[in-house]
Amino acid sequence: MSQKAPLRLNTRLEGARLVFDLVNDSRAAASIVAHPRYLVLEALNAHRQFLRGEVSAIGLPTKADFIEVKAGATLKAAFGFDLSHEQDTLTVGPWRFEALKLPTELRVTYKSDPVVPNLPSKLKKGFFRGPLESGRLALTAHDLSA
Repeated sequence: MSQKAPLRLNTRLEGARLVFDLVNDSRAAASIVAHPRYLVLEALNAHRQFLRGEVSAIGLPTKADFIEVKAGATLKAAFGFDLSHEQDTLTVGPWRFEALKLPTELRVTYKSDPVVPNLPSKLKKGFFRGPLESGRLALTAHDLSA
């Protein structure tokens, strides 16, 4: 029997920015590391297949990358990444998708490693390693021009 995840990861667009809301449905505080190293971003291509974005060089998380959500709380726009689309290349923060036409759909999966560098000791007890999956998010050229 699998344990229910204490957090939900919701994605939405704010202008040309992909933002993440974290919802804590549990009775205890929970935290994650909001760093590209622990996120998989996928986009739907013309063949209706989800492809992973290529990630540019990223470092290790810092203490500022760890987010705690209090019990029963929702943290709106907990973190996010800028979006751009030029000449069939979609860029979302450090992720890049080549030969990708809009409209498309995005989905995100969070999963940390068993050992996470720089995890603050006060967050170790409620640290959630994942996985968390967002729902599909439609993305159009109009979304990026707004």
